[in-house]
Amino acid sequence: MRELGYKPNNLARSLQGKSAKLIGLIFPNISHIFYAELIDKLEHELFNRGYKTIICNSEHNSNKEKEYLEMLESQSSRWHYLWQP
Repeated sequence: MRELGYKPNNLARSLQGKSAKLIGLIFPNISHIFYAELIDKLEHELFNRGYKTIICNSEHNSNKEKEYLEMLESQSSRWHYLWQP
């Protein structure tokens, strides 16, 4: 499979009950030094553990945060969220 360049499809994996190993992270302001450093550390550690991350910047906007949550929830029930209200 490696010779053919096969890449597993995350949607197909989730239908089989296997984890897609994706984590959605929602932050209020990714340009703030605290969140920028936290994102850097989280992404690095999660990647080392086999996870891929999707970083969302809500910009302290509750409507934007809601849309991100809806988008992440629509992808799979295997998503995790982290955000600061």
